[in-house]
Amino acid sequence: RVRDAVVEMGKKKGLNIRSYEPSMRTIIDGNHPDTNWSIGSKHAKNGGYTIEVHFDSYGDHGYGSGLIPAISPKLNTIDESLATNFGRYPLFFRGGLGAPRRGIRILEIAKLEGKLESNLRDQSLRKQTLDSIASKVINAILLGLN
Repeated sequence: RVRDAVVEMGKKKGLNIRSYEPSMRTIIDGNHPDTNWSIGSKHAKNGGYTIEVHFDSYGDHGYGSGLIPAISPKLNTIDESLATNFGRYPLFFRGGLGAPRRGIRILEIAKLEGKLESNLRDQSLRKQTLDSIASKVINAILLGLN
């Protein structure tokens, strides 16, 4: 739902943005042509900006919000803007994750617990919460473009 809200708001603000719904959620073979890694890597190789939206681990695991950049010698202004707005992880976080090794950034929104989780689960607050997250992501992207 967060991904869809980001795409919807991005389109409304004039971005050429789209999403991909993988046929499988668990990646057993990172090179399988239907995984988000394969599709995202292909998009990145063709010059597209590819990002996965995640929520950091529960409880004591994880590090919080931030951008895990694609492993590349050149960061760009969108990366810098997202990192400024959400926080930044090191280039080779955890030795280099599968998505960043394929040119895909990972945006950790926040830990999915507490008030954020309850607001996303509450039907009366869900749309407002999704719009707030999407707005923060899209505004950071637009700032990076401009």
